[in-house]
Amino acid sequence: VSGDLSANEERVLDTLRTTARPLGKAEILARARIPETEWWPTIATLRRRGLVVQEGTRRGATYRPGTTD
Repeated sequence: VSGDLSANEERVLDTLRTTARPLGKAEILARARIPETEWWPTIATLRRRGLVVQEGTRRGATYRPGTTD
């Protein structure tokens, strides 16, 4: 799966996989070190592919790794 991910997508996934709890946007941005302007295209692609699950909506949303086969 990871062969066709962008560098930003890889960093977000790595961040989520190495954390024991769901994270919010600000914490993911800080830990993954990706520009805020890249957040929405990155998280949208990961969610669409089922690699990341969003829990909640808007400001309170958190993200965790999705299940992959």
